[in-house]
Amino acid sequence: MASNLKADLRSFQHADSFFPSGTVAMSSGLESLNVEGIVNTSDSIERFLLGQLKWRWATQERSFVVHAAKAELDFDTLCAIDSQIEILSLAREA
Repeated sequence: MASNLKADLRSFQHADSFFPSGTVAMSSGLESLNVEGIVNTSDSIERFLLGQLKWRWATQERSFVVHAAKAELDFDTLCAIDSQIEILSLAREA
């Protein structure tokens, strides 16, 4: 029953109109920044990507990549790693 409750709660979360998904959650807001005219040239895209590498991927996500590489094909461990980074990667708008 607990696993059904967990699945139900995840369904409700994804159905919520305020749940960060799509352009905001999966790309760190790049599409939104483009629409707003903030990231719309090759130079601004380069600055955006370098910022992601320096301030997000090299700090927060690097340890997850290392642990995932060590887990190899241990899918339970990989799922747990993926779940944890998903929890820690909520968009600022959330």
